[in-house]
Amino acid sequence: MTEPAAIPAPRPGRRWRRRFLFLLLIALVAGGTLLWTLWRSKPTYWQILDPASPAVQSEAAEIERQLPTLLTRVRPDEPTWTLEVSQTQINAWLSARLPQWLSNQGVNSQVTGSVRNPMVAIFPDRIEIAAEVNPLGREQVVRALFRPDYGNPQAAAIRFHRLMGGRLPLPSSWLADQVLARLDHRHEEARSLVERIVVKGEPWLLVQPVDRHRQVRVVDLRLETGRLVLTCRTELKPPR
Repeated sequence: MTEPAAIPAPRPGRRWRRRFLFLLLIALVAGGTLLWTLWRSKPTYWQILDPASPAVQSEAAEIERQLPTLLTRVRPDEPTWTLEVSQTQINAWLSARLPQWLSNQGVNSQVTGSVRNPMVAIFPDRIEIAAEVNPLGREQVVRALFRPDYGNPQAAAIRFHRLMGGRLPLPSSWLADQVLARLDHRHEEARSLVERIVVKGEPWLLVQPVDRHRQVRVVDLRLETGRLVLTCRTELKPPR
């Protein structure tokens, strides 16, 4: 009676290849999980405000009362004046008033609906603007980081630093493409601002027109945790 043939043992090279493929699969799964976690993570300050909340409505109303008065006041004896704004006030206004303000500016609902729950966070070295977008059918928090530019003699300025999706960097061209695709010729000033600040990397000079003849120039910008302190000067607009 013949004995069954012995099953040959796996060659060492084959065992090594299987082990390598198994470890590679583990690494790919772990790396993908890590990237997904980093992509989906939200900044620590992130929260969705209720625009109908009495507290949010009160903060938004307060900033709407203060800012026009401060910006339009005639100051013949004040070469400079100070404006302090907290991120709580800014975020309350963004939640309660921004959609209606954009609608009044002629921005259509397709644009406003693609960016939801905008929020500002102020740190001593930067300003972050975060919002929910829907690039792949799922809400994702994206934030743009700006840093103060103290080297500009014309006015205080901030400069676009980088774009983040969760904790992962995104190309600034993505932000520019998303914004420019949603703004038509009626919003040429906004399109120009995005191209200069995001695409070309120019500083964003903090100069705000008040009326046909006057403008407010921010001559000094101080960032504190949760607060902006602006030193301003009201001046006549230069002749065109």
